[in-house]
Amino acid sequence: MNIVVLCIGKSRYGQIDEVKEFLHLAESNDFKVTYLALAVVNTPSPNTYIHSGYLRHMQSVCLDLKPDFVVCNIALKSRYQRNLEKYLKAKLLDRTEILLSLFEKRATSAAGKLQVELARLSYMQTKLVRGWTHLERQRGGIGLRGGPGETQIEVDRRILRENIHKTKKKLDKLTKTRNLNRQRRQNDSTYVISLVGYTNAGKSTFFNLVTEEKTWANDQLFATLDPLVRNVNLPNIHKNTLLVDTVGFMRDLPKELLTAFHSTLEEICFSDLILHIIDCSDPEMSEKIESVEATLQTIGIDGIPVLKVFNKSDLNPGFKVDIKNNACMISAHTKSSCHDLYQLLAKFANNQ
Repeated sequence: MNIVVLCIGKSRYGQIDEVKEFLHLAESNDFKVTYLALAVVNTPSPNTYIHSGYLRHMQSVCLDLKPDFVVCNIALKSRYQRNLEKYLKAKLLDRTEILLSLFEKRATSAAGKLQVELARLSYMQTKLVRGWTHLERQRGGIGLRGGPGETQIEVDRRILRENIHKTKKKLDKLTKTRNLNRQRRQNDSTYVISLVGYTNAGKSTFFNLVTEEKTWANDQLFATLDPLVRNVNLPNIHKNTLLVDTVGFMRDLPKELLTAFHSTLEEICFSDLILHIIDCSDPEMSEKIESVEATLQTIGIDGIPVLKVFNKSDLNPGFKVDIKNNACMISAHTKSSCHDLYQLLAKFANNQ
């Protein structure tokens, strides 16, 4: 599908890396970007968020290119989205919808599909509450308030509430099973290592390296979505060890996704050790480290040690870290420099 991308920021060039990331996100959704528009917005316009000059430009672009969609890099309130669609005469998808669409493509397990469904229903509920004023047609006459559209809105709200309730009940059953498995691991004194990291940092490639498996690892955002748990035999660790791969993080993840994936992310909170996989070749490495750490604090990981694993060292040979600072460098792709990593893992596991 051909799309026009509208990227909104507070400066034209100050957020170029975020623009690149959003383009990558769109392309991961199998969209073909035919035009990129950058709009500087410090104070949003009351009706369309972007101001008149940018709006006229976008109208002209959409008239010429007739895209399947216009996609926007920020989450938009209903009135902005509705008014922009009216002016542009094109369907508009905001950042949350793009992420939900990608998550739907990536989810394969029952739990993953239910979590994405819950996130989508929750998102639709916010749009229904704040939008759809076009259904509230007023009728003339003294004492008459509202119109026939209000009944339809209430019906849709009720259907959404019922679907959310049903989806949560199904997820609760899966969560109970996961809790039983977790309790069994704790009773068996199993050592649990969780992988976290910004999406596309190489977590799946690292997981394949340690477990000697061949899970899907690709140069795409959220290449794998469902959590994986495997027994691993690591050098000098004399106890049963599990490696848990979790969903990748990203800046400004919608609250609907974080809420829906809470039960999955909760696994991290019951780890004995967290491996923070970092792409050391990424020019935005520092910002992405901060983004992951902020998300971890939101989940609640107090007291759990974190080991930083700087991956893709083959792409940045000049980068150095000190193993004494609970950090090491590896290349999961070339399988090099794993000795320091296994040495640190054994130190953490045997000193527990």
